[in-house]
Amino acid sequence: MLPSNTVEILKNLNKSDFKKLGDFLKSPYFNSKETIYLLFKEIEKQSPEFEKERFEYKRIYKKIYGGEYKEQTIKNLYSEFGGLLRKFIAHERLEQNENEYSFAVINGLSDKKCYEQSNKFIEQKKNKDAGTMIPHGYYFLNNFVADSKWIKNILAMDKISIDDYHYGVNSLLDNLISLFTVTLFFYAREDFLVLKAHNVKKNFDVYKTSFLESFNAEKFFSKHNNTHEISILKIRYLAYKYVVSEMCENEYKEFEKLITDNIDNFPSEFKIECWGNLVVTLILKLIPKDKKYYNNAFKISKYFDNLNLFNESSEKIAISLYRDVFGVALMVKEFDWAQKFIERYSVFLEEGSKENEKNYSLGRLLFQQKKYEESIEYLSKVKFHQVYEKINVRFYYLMNYIELKSYQSAISMLNSIRQFYLESKEIPEMFAVLIENSLKFFREIIRVEENNKKLDYSVLKEAQNAGRYYQKQYILAKMEKLV
Repeated sequence: MLPSNTVEILKNLNKSDFKKLGDFLKSPYFNSKETIYLLFKEIEKQSPEFEKERFEYKRIYKKIYGGEYKEQTIKNLYSEFGGLLRKFIAHERLEQNENEYSFAVINGLSDKKCYEQSNKFIEQKKNKDAGTMIPHGYYFLNNFVADSKWIKNILAMDKISIDDYHYGVNSLLDNLISLFTVTLFFYAREDFLVLKAHNVKKNFDVYKTSFLESFNAEKFFSKHNNTHEISILKIRYLAYKYVVSEMCENEYKEFEKLITDNIDNFPSEFKIECWGNLVVTLILKLIPKDKKYYNNAFKISKYFDNLNLFNESSEKIAISLYRDVFGVALMVKEFDWAQKFIERYSVFLEEGSKENEKNYSLGRLLFQQKKYEESIEYLSKVKFHQVYEKINVRFYYLMNYIELKSYQSAISMLNSIRQFYLESKEIPEMFAVLIENSLKFFREIIRVEENNKKLDYSVLKEAQNAGRYYQKQYILAKMEKLV
């Protein structure tokens, strides 16, 4: 049988990849064995299924070698093919990635003791990259690696001036500090959000908290002007700061201004990250204080939407950003914009979540448009696996049933949510605390509507003062009509 790791790679190759792989294996520079190319032709015939029985050892041995069967021979052939397949993947990566190709040339020249040529190539690369913010800190990583090689080259040449050495070392240190800072705050923020949203059973924090508490970021940034290199560091820092601590409206405005003032210097990937940073900051810190900030979140989303940041061949939209932006549009009742958002951005979701997310979004939108039966139809197509997703879908079913006055179905769904809530051990605390009040208030709504009664005003006041819970806006609007 073909090894499973080989089959996994083959299943992810398209027709163009297979043609290139064939050319690769025909090249005597990469492959000197005709039997490996013959195996490739047998493999190519079985694309894209690659059924196991088609690659049974004796069957392939007979096709390629004939004569007396030797199992070790065919095993070795499969192994050699797998090695060349991975070499092909690496070769393609090098061909397609200009940055990795450049470093291969730089290191190759240095390995051949062509130190001056290596350093000239480094300088050309750094000049070309200057002012282009390569995403996710790679700009600083690339410069750090280039500076490190430049220093080794001048030391190897034994042609060194103190000024050159001093310049090289300080450039290396600047890029190392920038790389550390931009990476630290990005992942510290991600980790905080994960811990907030999920039940993490073990604390793996060894140095993070103590370091973050000791590092005076405000002092560091106060000593540097906002070049676009510094601005990306500061944006990463503020994105972290404003999820772990409180913020006021003026701080948000300064954060937004920092981003929009420098936006033209950022690549698309970082612009998309900035979009998410601003929306999440508003959702977590300002909207809970005043619903008027939904308008700010929608305004900034329209701003980024107009930048046309996505294209089908490269960038993907994170499901969290997709949901946050779409949810904001629903909250400000921009239903036409929300419909266009689904049509425009669902194609940029990861392949495995496209259909689910599109159906869920349409279910939510149709509910807001009072098309309840259509909403249920789309929700019925949703097959989520995450606990919080299952909870959200159930609540939308519940609200649809209430609006359709299908009270028995509503009660059944209410009980289903309660049972799920009580029995599931996977529900993170931040979601669990939001469920109990929702269930209580929904039960009151169903009771008074089904019996055609008035809601006691004290229940409305309790709901108004109960803090955060699922579907609070819907519950309060419904209760205000029933008192």
